Amino acid sequence: MFKFILRRRINKLARQNKRNPVFQNWDSLHAVLVLFDTSEYDESDMFIEYLKKSGKQVSACGYIAKGDNYDYSETPYRMLSPKIDYDSAGFPSDEVIASLSTVTYDAIIDLTLKKNHTMEYILLSIVSPFKIGLNKDDIPMYDFSISVTEDTLEKGKSLSVGYLGKQILYYLRTIRTE
Repeated sequence: MFKFILRRRINKLARQNKRNPVFQNWDSLHAVLVLFDTSEYDESDMFIEYLKKSGKQVSACGYIAKGDNYDYSETPYRMLSPKIDYDSAGFPSDEVIASLSTVTYDAIIDLTLKKNHTMEYILLSIVSPFKIGLNKDDIPMYDFSISVTEDTLEKGKSLSVGYLGKQILYYLRTIRTE
């Protein structure tokens, strides 16, 4: 039942989205918010560190799934903990949205591979002119979405954050804006 309520709010946010997307290329990106799931922490961390080494100002927000008992207290990223940062229905607290909204981001990059209602809600709640992620749904959340099929993956490989990150970087460098 809670997923149904969260899904309705996500659909409502997507319909109310009145912003004008501005496509960004690699050179025009300065401040970036990266959303990720802790089940893919290592590859997400490598992607974030690459962005930082490339001179981008990066903020990151990780979703800690129920049952993940790893201690993320030493991580430099905003980690969303169950029972603390979102309610039982999966809605992020107003404080989470406010803390992530303190910076004006040129882009939000969503590295989540699976449907994650909490991260979708955050993605739609934070204003940014350019949102990028893996096409997982029919809800228009992204200005630029990466579609992956079995044909696009190397034989015997499964979808990973590393692959998604490489695709995002390739297209950001390829896009020409004026």
